[in-house]
Amino acid sequence: MDISEHTVYIVAASFAEAAQRFDEQRYWKWRLIKLERIGRALNGTFYQIVQATDWDLLREQKRDILTLLDAPDTMHRESLTGILHLIDSLQDAVVDAKMKTEHEVFGTSIDQDEIAE
Repeated sequence: MDISEHTVYIVAASFAEAAQRFDEQRYWKWRLIKLERIGRALNGTFYQIVQATDWDLLREQKRDILTLLDAPDTMHRESLTGILHLIDSLQDAVVDAKMKTEHEVFGTSIDQDEIAE
């Protein structure tokens, strides 16, 4: 059996390509495992934050920010609006993740009517 240089090159190139693919797959698998670990750690941290949050106090603080934003001469309006959006996002995420009930996070419908005013 006569093996030409061309055949040897193809085999060598195929082996190198396969090795590179293996390394890339191993790298991405490692990255996914690392991201999963980070995700679990963050999820645990988020859970701790949710449990440590005083949701009644946060609602009061949200009302205070809304009151400040209603004043025509409010300084730092953009910053206050940003904080308000952060609170809204946090509340939505907690309820969507079923970590707390809507009632625990947003309060009663009376509370919501006060916030909407």
